[in-house]
Amino acid sequence: DFYTATLDYNHNFSQKGHTLVGQFIFEKSNSSDSDITKVIDNNVVSSGQKSEEDGPETEYRFKLDYTLPTGEKNKFEAGLQSRVELENTRNSMYEYNPATSTFDFQQLYSHKVDYATNIHSAYSTYSGEYNKLGYQVGLRGEYTYRFISLAGENKNFTLDRFDYYPTLHVSYTLPKDQQVMASYTRRISRSHGYNLEPFLTWEDAHNVRIGNPSLKPEFIDSYELSYQKNFGKNTISIDLYYRITNNK
Repeated sequence: DFYTATLDYNHNFSQKGHTLVGQFIFEKSNSSDSDITKVIDNNVVSSGQKSEEDGPETEYRFKLDYTLPTGEKNKFEAGLQSRVELENTRNSMYEYNPATSTFDFQQLYSHKVDYATNIHSAYSTYSGEYNKLGYQVGLRGEYTYRFISLAGENKNFTLDRFDYYPTLHVSYTLPKDQQVMASYTRRISRSHGYNLEPFLTWEDAHNVRIGNPSLKPEFIDSYELSYQKNFGKNTISIDLYYRITNNK
């Protein structure tokens, strides 16, 4: 089951392109997965296993973006964004009991986990053109707080950090419908919840997983260089890129 609600706000100032845009998003979901494996000999179930995973997830997101033109081809942009994610996950494992023909709950491989993630960020960019040169420079700062709690086991894991992400894009127009472009960006890739669970989870009778709650986000430094040539309505481009991933 999945529910979402969105509230948008738009304000246009007297100057063309001078805007303030806000958005609030609420999402809620509740999912469950079940996997059952049975071994049958001579039409009799001799052994088996059942794995279950379920839990509700709630997310709140708020965005505010401001745009101010500072010339015919120049503009300043800034914004805020906050994300709050709450999740309660239950992993359960059951072993088949031939004597009772039922699945018995296995406490050792069953866990409840509470997740809370808060991500708050602010950014600003300035873009424009000067003769044949186009440019955009930007910087985003981001605060992340992540809390993982194992219910009933008195184990908590916290991530509390501030990071920054610069960006730079430049382009230069050459004669005969040619253009060269270069850019640098710093990006982030966060771990999924199941990568952080510090216990053995049976996904099914043949596959298990175990995570690491101390995992840090991956940070990607990306450098790109491209050349573009237009032939009427057709375009040919050559692109080169170099990327470095930290905390892999």
